[in-house]
Amino acid sequence: MSLKEIEKMYSFHSKFYDITRPFFVWNRKKAIGKLELKEGSKILVVGCGTGYGFDRILEKIGKTGKIIGVDYSKDMLENARQKFGNIDNVELIQADAAKYKPEQVDAVFYSYSITMIPEWQKSLRNSWEALKKGGALVIVDFSEIQVPLLKHILNWNLRKHGVNNHLPLQKELRKYFEELNYKEYFLGYNFIAKAIKN
Repeated sequence: MSLKEIEKMYSFHSKFYDITRPFFVWNRKKAIGKLELKEGSKILVVGCGTGYGFDRILEKIGKTGKIIGVDYSKDMLENARQKFGNIDNVELIQADAAKYKPEQVDAVFYSYSITMIPEWQKSLRNSWEALKKGGALVIVDFSEIQVPLLKHILNWNLRKHGVNNHLPLQKELRKYFEELNYKEYFLGYNFIAKAIKN
């Protein structure tokens, strides 16, 4: 699926995204915890959408920290602006994640986004370059469920919505990070990957 097709799809989904997503995008809270954010942390959220999870991040980084949210969909970002646009330490940017060159950050977070970025390897490289030494990159996203019947149904549905849950993500992460933890949940329905930059 091209960026334009993704933008068109999320223009439609932006109208009800926050209502429906908790039913099938799981483990975001757990993934945010793995970022190990603290007061003053600066975090890049790639594919930030409507800002889902920003409230939890803001609790951890306080007023001296900063969220940089990047998304390609202007309609999803508009929802994020309505919720967080008046907060001084939240910056929202419309950009292609494969071309966006972020400033230096303490942490990077992909929440159900990397599997929808056409040039995901470039985005990952940009994120690694922006990440400070000792910083964490955390990804939570769809994996491939192991239950035979559900596997075919879910794979069909994910492909229909532009999700590629077959990325060689661990292999790509190991090009940049020596320290990597990858764990699947709910019989392979989703995963959390955490990498530390040495």
